[in-house]
Amino acid sequence: MLAAILMVGIGNFEVPASEDIQRGIRKARSGQFDVAINIWSKEIEKNPRSHAAYVNRGSAYMRSGYVFRGIMDWSRAGMLAPVFSYGVYLGDFIIEAPRNKAILNYTASLELDPDYIPSVVMMGSTLMDLGREEKAVQLFRKSIELTKNPLLKNHLEYWAASIESSSAEQ
Repeated sequence: MLAAILMVGIGNFEVPASEDIQRGIRKARSGQFDVAINIWSKEIEKNPRSHAAYVNRGSAYMRSGYVFRGIMDWSRAGMLAPVFSYGVYLGDFIIEAPRNKAILNYTASLELDPDYIPSVVMMGSTLMDLGREEKAVQLFRKSIELTKNPLLKNHLEYWAASIESSSAEQ
């Protein structure tokens, strides 16, 4: 759910998390990599600037043994959205990474750009999952300052406030 939020209206990206992207992710998660690759290939035909389609198709290619094709797609995603694709293809959308691996992935992309909102939010979310509420709230507050998207800003403010009030109750 958060990945879909991040794909809409943040940064310089105009590509929403389309139903086809989501359908491809569902197919890949169920092991149907050929079907997922087909879906993302059609998405790329419709929208050649879809970094999400390239990064996901690249991951599916890699998992299917087509390493060179995967690297080529990740490279294309990197040209379209460098910081985004770097963080994502290390932990990728298809197979959910263990939280400790996700922290390394978001740390790497935050080193490239400490103000990159998707990585800031996702690091906050990962830390929240690991029970590190105080640091998670700091990152959510930072992303509130960084975003110009009023819907995301409201969502993050609500999220941070609810974490703070939950922590205060304990």
